[in-house]
Amino acid sequence: IDFGKISYDFLNSKTICLMNTSEIPMKFVLRVPQDGTLLNKEFQLIPPYGTVLPAGKQQITVDFISTNVKRYDYYLTVDVEGVGEGLLSIPIMAECQVPEVRLLADSLHYGECFMRYPYQQTLTLVNESDLKAKYEVVAQDEHSQAVASYEADAFKGAIQPYSQHEVSMAMVCEKLG
Repeated sequence: IDFGKISYDFLNSKTICLMNTSEIPMKFVLRVPQDGTLLNKEFQLIPPYGTVLPAGKQQITVDFISTNVKRYDYYLTVDVEGVGEGLLSIPIMAECQVPEVRLLADSLHYGECFMRYPYQQTLTLVNESDLKAKYEVVAQDEHSQAVASYEADAFKGAIQPYSQHEVSMAMVCEKLG
């Protein structure tokens, strides 16, 4: 199962087919042994267990959200109830990367402003990679809100590969000067 190059913290899905070539029903359990603890799983297998009838097939969806920037060389293990564990291992490969996002302009200039009146500017984020990217506008610290406050139309979002994304930034002055 080769996911190829993937972006950090995005859902990636692949579908495989589990076939029972025997003449009796096969009860299976799927797992990825290298996949973290119960609270920190990167792989979700749908369904994680079940029964495949003789000469039958079962579609398996492998959902993967990488939370580590690294090269993955894992494997999907198939345990067959009453027969044994790890009877089949299917390699899982991926390379998780974080695309670089840059600003089209490194600052926003609002000019002279009236107090307590909102002024709009657009912040343009640029993703020049072949992977999707995520962005987050950091919340303003409480101390600086005494001078001016800002709001974004979207504090979080995604930027498609080789594209730009605009975030509208509203600023309100709270103090003269």
